[in-house]
Amino acid sequence: MISGSVQRRPDLPNMSFWLEYYRDKIKLDYNSGYGSGCGVGLKLRSAGTQLQQGNPVNAGEMLYEAGTRMYDFAEECLTRWSHQRYYVIDWLDECNEIIDGMGEAPALTMRAILDEMFTASNEELMQFVALVDAYRQSLWNKPFDANYWAAVARGFEQWEF
Repeated sequence: MISGSVQRRPDLPNMSFWLEYYRDKIKLDYNSGYGSGCGVGLKLRSAGTQLQQGNPVNAGEMLYEAGTRMYDFAEECLTRWSHQRYYVIDWLDECNEIIDGMGEAPALTMRAILDEMFTASNEELMQFVALVDAYRQSLWNKPFDANYWAAVARGFEQWEF
């Protein structure tokens, strides 16, 4: 489990949640398979002990339970794709370490936006203008609150240049 003291990038809260969610889910599957595998060994050992003590009926019951646990083990760990789930545990841990190592995301400020606009290529500017025009078109026939927008415009009158 990832330590609670790890600082997450504020722009990636959902990413780390899902990484940890799937890591824990896969780890649970792995632990189930491990438990079933250990159960097979335990039941086989118990069957051997029962045979040594001259209890063939009890040994038969232990062998039957070992077979059931072996079936569970095969289903949990030996299916066509199950081995890949265990590699994913390591991958998810690595992803979390990379995200943690990225540090805090830069602040999105008007200055940063303007700097990007000034250095944008013609293609990027055309995409931006097309997006703004598409938003404008989508609002064209929507209700318009003149009082609200007049108040917003009056707020701009207070700016000093």
